[in-house]
Amino acid sequence: MTTQEVAHPLLTMGIDSHSNSDRSSSDGQGSEFHPNSEIRTGASTTPSKRLYHESVSNEAKNRVLAVDPHEGRCLIENCNPARAVEFAYCYPRRLTKDSARVTSLEYWWDMKYYTLNLDTRYNIFPVNASLHRMFDKPNTFPSWTLLPLDEVIRIFWNTLKLEDGRLRASRGNFPTFSDKLFRYRLITLPESKLKGCTITRQHAVTDDDTPSIDHFRLYAYPFHDYLIVESHLRPHFVILEAGRKLKQLPLTYIPALLAQYPILAQVSDLYESWTAALPKRVLADEKFNPPSNQEHSEGRG
Repeated sequence: MTTQEVAHPLLTMGIDSHSNSDRSSSDGQGSEFHPNSEIRTGASTTPSKRLYHESVSNEAKNRVLAVDPHEGRCLIENCNPARAVEFAYCYPRRLTKDSARVTSLEYWWDMKYYTLNLDTRYNIFPVNASLHRMFDKPNTFPSWTLLPLDEVIRIFWNTLKLEDGRLRASRGNFPTFSDKLFRYRLITLPESKLKGCTITRQHAVTDDDTPSIDHFRLYAYPFHDYLIVESHLRPHFVILEAGRKLKQLPLTYIPALLAQYPILAQVSDLYESWTAALPKRVLADEKFNPPSNQEHSEGRG
């Protein structure tokens, strides 16, 4: 049976519960992106500890600005960077404390052990401060998320294989893209704090950046008519974060959300597959955990 023949059951949701460590401060460059390009601190060393803090360094901000098509303007509002625009992690960097989950991501994303870098420019985007808080605030239900186009999600989902009645990821077939930019939708989530709010997007930017009233368009909740935005963010980070947020929602909200966005069933499949437990003795596999890595990663929690 192929993945296309799998019937999606109702998503089983519960509060996100994995729980122990980010890697490098540098990230991959070049036109073709692959997770393995996002590796190390310095020229060839793996850090001995994952980094937990959530603030974005000036170095990381400069890397984002080098590839951001909007030159630091808010991804959602397209407002001037001076208007309280912050740099946000798509998939939260603090979650690198969960070493088991990060190791699963490395394995299923065809990376080597201890090389995933959540501080990469491809996991960081500029966004207005208020929208940032509603995108990711610990210990609260999320208000909104980004979602790639359906055809991109299906490229990832079609790599899953049916084993023992479950869809599972496998090493060796993780998609790569030569694209530098990807298109995303804004999706509001149940009980969103955006309810009752509007989004004002600047659709025209003059050379001297002095906007007039007719350069703006107002969008009202739930923003079904909001345009698709273009970003340097890589889709696997966006899918991962959307899946994480789905898992935080109470089960009662899921049927209506699935009815509106059926593709979220595949997002959930991908999240569960990418964060699934690893095969036994995986760290003994030198293709995943080469000897050069082992001396740096001994004793990691």
